[in-house]
Amino acid sequence: MFEDKQMPITLKLTGSPMDLQVLSFTGHDALNEPYRFDVDLVSRNPHLDMPSLAGSAAWLAFGVEHAGIHGLIDSARQLYAGTCLSLYRMTLVPSLLKLEQSRQRRVFTGLSVPQLITRLLENHGLNEDGYRFEGPVGVYPPRDWCVQYDETDLHLLQRLCEEEGIHFRFEHSPTGHQLVFADDPASFPERQGAIRLQHNEDTHNQPVIGYLGERLTLHAATGIHDPVWRDCSTLSANTPTNAQPDTQSANNASFDQQTDPPKPGDEEAHHRQTRARTLERLRCERRHIHGWSSDCALTSGQIIQVMEHPVPLFNDQWLLVKVRHWAKQPQVLEGCDPHDMAAILGAAVGAADEESASWIDQLSRLHEFETFDHGYRTGYCVLPWAMPFRPSCTHRKPGIRGHQQVTLMADVAGFIRTHAAWRVPVRYDWQNAPSSPDEHTAWALADLPDLADVSVNALTAGDRLLVRHFDNDPERPVICGMLERRTASEVAECPEKTIRLNGSILKNLHENIHLNNVNDLYFEAREDLRLSTAKASFELSSAGITITGPRTLTLQACTLPTMAPAGPPTTLRWEDDLRLTEHPGLQGAPLANRIWYIVFMETPGLAHLPRLEPRHFLYEGRTDERGYLGLSCAQMRELAARYRRSPKHLCLVHPDDCFTLQDYFARNWNEQQLRAFMELD
Repeated sequence: MFEDKQMPITLKLTGSPMDLQVLSFTGHDALNEPYRFDVDLVSRNPHLDMPSLAGSAAWLAFGVEHAGIHGLIDSARQLYAGTCLSLYRMTLVPSLLKLEQSRQRRVFTGLSVPQLITRLLENHGLNEDGYRFEGPVGVYPPRDWCVQYDETDLHLLQRLCEEEGIHFRFEHSPTGHQLVFADDPASFPERQGAIRLQHNEDTHNQPVIGYLGERLTLHAATGIHDPVWRDCSTLSANTPTNAQPDTQSANNASFDQQTDPPKPGDEEAHHRQTRARTLERLRCERRHIHGWSSDCALTSGQIIQVMEHPVPLFNDQWLLVKVRHWAKQPQVLEGCDPHDMAAILGAAVGAADEESASWIDQLSRLHEFETFDHGYRTGYCVLPWAMPFRPSCTHRKPGIRGHQQVTLMADVAGFIRTHAAWRVPVRYDWQNAPSSPDEHTAWALADLPDLADVSVNALTAGDRLLVRHFDNDPERPVICGMLERRTASEVAECPEKTIRLNGSILKNLHENIHLNNVNDLYFEAREDLRLSTAKASFELSSAGITITGPRTLTLQACTLPTMAPAGPPTTLRWEDDLRLTEHPGLQGAPLANRIWYIVFMETPGLAHLPRLEPRHFLYEGRTDERGYLGLSCAQMRELAARYRRSPKHLCLVHPDDCFTLQDYFARNWNEQQLRAFMELD
């Protein structure tokens, strides 16, 4: 094992004289992800003001020249206060994590993906010294519009990179770190010198590879709900083509070598690029190659040369995709009180908060990791350098369910005709209205089909419309209705307060209004609303929501613009699909980011899962942040047809639980919902 006791691991704080020694650290570093390093430090001073360090810069040196991580201190706290030594924990993250501060709703128009990324970074104070684009070779035409709906800026940035096949990594120095974007696999830096596989204990104090192997598994098929596949299919329908097929000519016409093929336009070139990068991404997802090393200079985005592996296939150049770091130097505890030493080691282990992954669990069972008590270890995932790297689509585009109210922003003369629909500019109610007519604001373009109940000639700028979103995609709005027009006199004649239940005005109010999960209650008032009972009150005002009772809860104004209530649905909204929560009846916290399957099982139960064949797995996916499965309208109709044929054999499976859809409906739906579901066609 490689250990350099002459150059210990150290932490240097910018602008702080604190005397801290590194006891250990763990870190995660991967392509297209912000890194995170948790550092345990000891000091003889038990009264250090650690919270004051938040936001400061620090350099974690790994003990080898130029090897280390630069980052901002995200959090710092004390874990143990002793008589001789005290233990502190500090977390280092990149400045990119500033983009995760809040969720927003915005519409961007006429910007390419690199321009969108630049705007997101500069909005959070990342200047040109903090990031760069390294020789992009792809085609990125401006997007007509891009909708950010309840996403953080970091989520949007990662989603855009995944959709376009752009990767990013970090370069570190003692004075700072830089975010590097690129789309060319040849842009990755190559590590100087080869790394050899360890064959015996005598390694001559050189960094070695202790293990490198590939795990072969049966991979799940890619669904049509995959955002990149969907983009490919929609692009093919919207891509203009100038060439018209000649039905009179032969199918196997001779090839004229002297005729140069026409160069494709940006849209056609981008379409071809998307298809090619989708295949490259799928190839990357099919390889699971991991190992461990004692080389502390390994970081994601490096190319390493492996030598002396017993399997010739592995003696090649590899791209580091994910790297997990572990380091321990218990020698900093030498000479301290034994009670403090035991308490510090126990507190460090008890406060460990590492994300687990299957490949990390496999490495932890190796003898070299079970006996690891000092020095350095690195676990990593690699891909062949000859295989172009494309990031997986792990950041899904949020869905918009139900109706949204919008305002038409142009007259008929400003409409665009595309295929069987008109495309009209609209402003969502959650968008900020322009303060002056000259102010430019980005509007989405909603489709108005010819079969809609709205006449094109009847629309004028300022009309209020209802839109829904095809396949819940925020960037595919479709106008489905028109809100009633009211003159100024009609508005003045409206009562001060109006209460609507499912779209109907309640004139004779009762003492109690009973609601279930399919009812919409809508209040329209010109002043603050206050509902009171004997023990509690609910107050809604422009400043926020205040609920007073046994416990007082105050929700202040949101960072989003005021959002008008959605129009009442005329039918049950099956695009809301199925939802997983902690407790039956859709109660409790949502089970977010949970892998799920809908399967056909003769005998329901987790014990019978190994008997299933691939054809028994009907649907699969991962829940969103609110616990929704993400089934589309077409999938819900197909599921209803399957359920009518075999209601007792369709099961919903997620980690640690398996139950029939019949049980799910009994626990979470009422008779009206189940009847409407059964009638879906």
